Amino acid sequence: PKMQYEKTKWIYYFASPLMYLLGFWVMIKKIVFGKKIKTNTFWFDGASPVCREIKENAQGWRAVDILYNHCFCEKNDFSGKLTDFWLKMINSQAMRNRLKLVKQCLRAEIETLIGKDSEIRIFSIASGSAQAVVEVMSEYKHKSVLVKACLLDLDAAAISHGRQIAEEVGVSEQIQYINKN
Repeated sequence: PKMQYEKTKWIYYFASPLMYLLGFWVMIKKIVFGKKIKTNTFWFDGASPVCREIKENAQGWRAVDILYNHCFCEKNDFSGKLTDFWLKMINSQAMRNRLKLVKQCLRAEIETLIGKDSEIRIFSIASGSAQAVVEVMSEYKHKSVLVKACLLDLDAAAISHGRQIAEEVGVSEQIQYINKN
């Protein structure tokens, strides 16, 4: 089946002038008040706890997890609508499309290996929660194809979250976790 990627652009074009204005405002605030300001702008991380969490975890697995799994239209209040607005931007769509693409590539590679060995093994460095790997492993478990994984990450919280996902989809016994550099 053809992959259905997110491609909504109109909201980005509408929001671009606003994003430049807000970015300029944040730059001025950081010059005046220093780099460690709690809220960059009310319109992003001030009124949206979800956007604040993304900002605070921007270099880690948690921000990716939020972007991958955000449920749109779940909250109908101002904060929910603002969160939905920002998480429909092109960069957020690109992250969700990345998840789909990684899963598609994993499936394609697994398909080439089926029948060559009794089990298929995946080793992921800096795996984070390895959501794509775990979900694809679950798909193949239901097809009676044994896929095992070794997931390596420095962040114990990412590994813990990955274990939770693996338990939910029933592949935890097929995964080895390494919490090291």
